[in-house]
Amino acid sequence: MNPFIKPVYKNQSGFTLLELILSLAIVGIIIAVGLGGIRLGVTARDVGEKKVDTYQRLRIITEQLTQKLQSTYPVFVVQKDGVPVSNGQRLMAFEGSSSSLRFVTFASPMTAIDQGSKIHEVKFYKGKHPKTEKQGLILMEKEISEGDIFSRINPGAETTQYFLLAEDVKELKIRYYEIKKLSPQEINDSNNGPTHSGKWVNRVVMDPFLIDQGTPTNPLLAFEKANKISLPRAVEITIGITPKSDEEKDDPDEKPETFFSPPIVVLLNSGMEIAVPEKKEEDNEKA
Repeated sequence: MNPFIKPVYKNQSGFTLLELILSLAIVGIIIAVGLGGIRLGVTARDVGEKKVDTYQRLRIITEQLTQKLQSTYPVFVVQKDGVPVSNGQRLMAFEGSSSSLRFVTFASPMTAIDQGSKIHEVKFYKGKHPKTEKQGLILMEKEISEGDIFSRINPGAETTQYFLLAEDVKELKIRYYEIKKLSPQEINDSNNGPTHSGKWVNRVVMDPFLIDQGTPTNPLLAFEKANKISLPRAVEITIGITPKSDEEKDDPDEKPETFFSPPIVVLLNSGMEIAVPEKKEEDNEKA
């Protein structure tokens, strides 16, 4: 072998340009998949936290309203919003529609306006806050120790407070289960069946009733003697909240999801007389 000629080795170590390009491509794909998984995990976490926060807000709102509704008491007035009821008549201080509810309660108020009395008037509605002008779910509390029950609401009065329970409310739906006393003819037609019938309605308007000399002096007793049922048997409330979108995290083209609370049914037992069949004289003698 010629000592001046260097041997050529075919198996030299190193990568070709094609191998380097393929390696970089594979690494890029792995990094992209990993970052996508991380982004998906962060998005799922944010959505979960938003759901938990929204349902927590719904729970607080429904608990507050349930507490007040369960402490409802039938109070009778001779005027509503400054307009007197007809002469000699009374009106129950309870009014409900599909998107608002106004009543009197003995539940603890959110503000201690009068430490000596818990009784206050409440209005729960979807609308505008009279002071901040923010739209949402509003709770009004009005102190009525001076007897101005169901009078004209003055948002600027010291005895009236407004609370914005939720700003991004999409839907508020309220229904009422009313019970009606059947007439003797209807009872006979049903072959001595139930004495009362009930149905769900979207609005409750109390009719004025007259107290004459032949009725008890207590307005509640007089009302129950004539009507038997003084309040709706139950109130069903459904609330839907759409959380505000985050411009930095949320997709602007994606429509935000609305979260609904399960329908809450609150029983109203105060001021209600359960109807039972009247005992005949024969049954009394046997007893």
